[in-house]
Amino acid sequence: MPVPSESAPGALPADLVPAGLVIGGGRACAGFSGRWLTEVGVLVLIVTGDAVRGTYPHGTLDGRISAGVLTGTWQGAVAGDPAATARGHVEARLQPDGTTAGTWTTLQPVAAAARLSGRCLASRLP
Repeated sequence: MPVPSESAPGALPADLVPAGLVIGGGRACAGFSGRWLTEVGVLVLIVTGDAVRGTYPHGTLDGRISAGVLTGTWQGAVAGDPAATARGHVEARLQPDGTTAGTWTTLQPVAAAARLSGRCLASRLP
């Protein structure tokens, strides 16, 4: 599944751009911390030391960074059943162009895997 694109080059929908954010292309984030446009929507990652906490439209992510690789777990709502929760693992690597590439692996309710890629929207969070 491709990364969602902006409506026009350099323009984002107003609801994705809170005041005070520095908007840029793939190189806007020096590391994993920031707002990322991914297959699951906008993923906000906050890095403290090697610990990572994140949120996306229907869930959360917790992980660690080691040697440029984020590994961790995620949990979120199941499509079509907001009362159900899915869980799994995530692994992502920073790419030379400033994007990320990796995988989401679902453990519950069924085993599955999907590609995860992201493009940094902002390195500074409000």
